[in-house]
Amino acid sequence: LNVTASPLALKEYGVVITYTDISQRFQFELDLRESETRARAMINAIPDLMFRMDRNGVFLDYKADVSELHEQTVSLVGCGLREVTPPQFAVLVEGMIDQTLTSGIIQTFEYQMLVPGAGNQHFEARMVPSGPDEVIAIVRNITLNKQAAEERRKNEALLSEAQRIGRIGHWEWNAPGTDMVCSDELFEILGLRHKGPLLAQDKLLALIHPEDVELVREADRLAFSARSDLDYQFRVRVGRKWRWLHEQAQVEYGLDGQPVQLSDPLKEQMVRAA
Repeated sequence: LNVTASPLALKEYGVVITYTDISQRFQFELDLRESETRARAMINAIPDLMFRMDRNGVFLDYKADVSELHEQTVSLVGCGLREVTPPQFAVLVEGMIDQTLTSGIIQTFEYQMLVPGAGNQHFEARMVPSGPDEVIAIVRNITLNKQAAEERRKNEALLSEAQRIGRIGHWEWNAPGTDMVCSDELFEILGLRHKGPLLAQDKLLALIHPEDVELVREADRLAFSARSDLDYQFRVRVGRKWRWLHEQAQVEYGLDGQPVQLSDPLKEQMVRAA
């Protein structure tokens, strides 16, 4: 209850006491505080950085560990982009703020930033309007993803070169499809032109020597019946010549005992020119 007291007008003694039931308002304020607490807890649990900025690029609020920032000596609140970030970056973000507020839709962009103690870092930002003259930017550090992608690209280049030198190709098949995903070197070994990585199984079977077709089918049947891997040799026509290939494949089987994927331990099926 809310209690108020006031003296009676034109009376020497006496007061008026008013009682107001504020239970509903009190419960509303309590629910609001609990909602704000939950929202803050959820925001703090998100590893991404968050920045709220006005139309002019002035920081209104932010959530970030100081070790993740380019400027680590002052609070960002009240500072403009040009005061605490490199000029080129400030121009980029100011442009994104304008695009976000003008279009009213989310804007996504990537950038690099020098972070003291961590070196050059890669970030992905998503910016959304949070009012007529302000935006919120949710920023994720993607440095590890970028490094992994670059490492994968280098490994793929090394693998491709090793396959070229060793005359090794690979392909992978997944049930229930009839096409195989093949490496460039496999197409080269088979003497086939291609525009993409897919090769129909029927097209490969058509290249196998007539005397080896049934041998290949029987070897596959025996392996699948025993739920074992494949290891055999066969001949394929390349131009006017026959080339021996050695196939070694690890087969993955489903619960029904049927093969669902053919691959070696690297998830690829290796085929070597004899």
